[in-house]
Amino acid sequence: MRRNIIPVCLVIAFVIIGGFTMSAFFSYFSFQTLFKKDVEAVSELTSENIFVNINNLMDRPINVSLAMANDTFLRSFMLKEEERKLTPGDLELLRNYLESYQKKYCFDSVFLVSEKTGAYYHYKNGIDRYMRPGEPENEWYFKFLKEQQECSLNVDNDEAKDNIITVFVNCKLTDSDGKLLAVVGVGMETPYVQQFLVENEKNMASTHF
Repeated sequence: MRRNIIPVCLVIAFVIIGGFTMSAFFSYFSFQTLFKKDVEAVSELTSENIFVNINNLMDRPINVSLAMANDTFLRSFMLKEEERKLTPGDLELLRNYLESYQKKYCFDSVFLVSEKTGAYYHYKNGIDRYMRPGEPENEWYFKFLKEQQECSLNVDNDEAKDNIITVFVNCKLTDSDGKLLAVVGVGMETPYVQQFLVENEKNMASTHF
């Protein structure tokens, strides 16, 4: 009887080992599939969160720029400029207007560019400079004038603030007949944008864990 015990034990051992191997094999691929799905889900969630964060970041500057582009004060100012009726008091009034938006919303730049004269009005400097074709730092402006869209985003050096790289929101200001009067907008320096995204990423991570 003892001679028959060894083969039987071997068979049982092979069955157990084979079963364990097959179980491990299927478990591996099952976990691999689940892991892949989890990674895809996390990737989609991360992408959505990044998109939402960027939307949240840009909502305010876009809305403020659009509001300025529809402001009757700016329309009146540009019409007076076109008629060459501006006084030093008008210029200071415009600077104060731009500065009030800068202080209220903590933007790094608030500006207006006259289509008629090319004057670049800035919240800090009044008339900072004049936009002229052919100068590389002014390409964004003349390119935007040719486009059909009413608003645009661009990343550029802020000439009025020591060439700091800034994200700008630009909107077209028109009169009641749709004639272009100026380009108005705001800017946020890139370190602020980076900090905003990093903080949102930290908040998202702490929420998930």
